[in-house]
Amino acid sequence: MIKFLRNNQQIFIFLIFLYGVLAVFIAYFAKYPQTYYNSPFEMPLLLDIYLNTSGKGTMVVLALLVYLGLIITGFFLVRLGINYQIVSQRSQFAALFLIALSSFCFGRELFSGAGVAAIFLLFSLERVVGSIDQKGLSYRFLDAGILLACGSFFYLNMIFLLPFLWLAQLILRPVSWRELVFTLMGILLPAVFYFSGAFILGKPIDKIFIRLEEWIFLKKVIEVNSYLLSGIISYLFMMIVGSIFALRKFAAAKIQSRKLHQLLLLLFINILGVMLIIPSAGLEIFFLLAIPSSILLSIYFTECRNNFINRLILFILLLIPLFINLLA
Repeated sequence: MIKFLRNNQQIFIFLIFLYGVLAVFIAYFAKYPQTYYNSPFEMPLLLDIYLNTSGKGTMVVLALLVYLGLIITGFFLVRLGINYQIVSQRSQFAALFLIALSSFCFGRELFSGAGVAAIFLLFSLERVVGSIDQKGLSYRFLDAGILLACGSFFYLNMIFLLPFLWLAQLILRPVSWRELVFTLMGILLPAVFYFSGAFILGKPIDKIFIRLEEWIFLKKVIEVNSYLLSGIISYLFMMIVGSIFALRKFAAAKIQSRKLHQLLLLLFINILGVMLIIPSAGLEIFFLLAIPSSILLSIYFTECRNNFINRLILFILLLIPLFINLLA
C-alpha cells in the first residue's frame, strides 16, 4: 500500500480528497448537529459573523469550508516540504496526515477559530523557512510575526508561539537583534491597528482586555474518553518513532535539512507546551499541532520500508480518527 501510494500520485491525491470528506462529514453527521448550533465560535471576530448568518444550512456550508480549508492547507504543506527538501521525495503523506490529525478536534471544535489560525501559522512557517537562504538582513520574520498576530485574532492562544519565532531565528539565521525586533514589531502591529480601531469606534478598551484575560485563563474542560485517549497515545508514539527516524536520517544530511527538522520539532514542542500549560487550550489546538506532526510523519512513511508492519501502522493511523468521531 505504501509503495503504491508513493508511485501513483494521482490516485493518492484522489484518496486524500475522499478521506477528507469522510473525516469532516462523519464528524458532522455522527454528532448531534445541535452541538454545533450553540455558539461554535468563541473568538469575537468569527462569532459576530456566525450570529449574522446562523442557521442549519449555514452549518453545512461551514462544514464544507472546513473541508476545503483542510485540503488547501494540506497541499500547501506538501509543497512546503518538497520545495525546501524537508521531505526527500515527492509525496502527499503530509496532506493525508494533516487531515487525520486535525480530525481529533472535530468532536466539538469542528468550527473552532483554530482551523483558520492554522492557515496563518502555515504561511508564517513558510516565511520563516524561506529565510534560511537569504543573505543579509531579512524582513521575513516581520511578515511571520504579522501572520502570527493575525492568526491570534481567530485563536488567541496562537500568540504564545512567539518563542518559536525567536528560537527559529537563532537556528536558521546569524544572530541579529534587528531581526528579533522585527518579529516583535510584527506581533504588535495588528494589535495596534485593532485597538486603535476600537478606540476610534468608541468601544470600551478595558472590557476588551478583560475579555481577553478571561479567554486565556478560563479553564477549558476537555472530555477525554478511552477512544480519544488511545488515539492520541498512538499518534504520540508514532511521532516519537518518526522523529527518531528523521534524526538518524538527517544525521548524514545537509546542514539545511537538519536545521529545518529541528525547526519542526521546536514548533511541535511549543504547541504541545501551550496545550499543557495554557488553561483555555483544548482539543482545537490539534489544528495547529497537525502542521509540524504531519511533516514529521510524512518523512517516516516516505522513507520507511514497504513491509507488513508499516502498512498496518499506516492503516491503523488513518482509521483511528474516523472511529473516534464515529463512536466516541
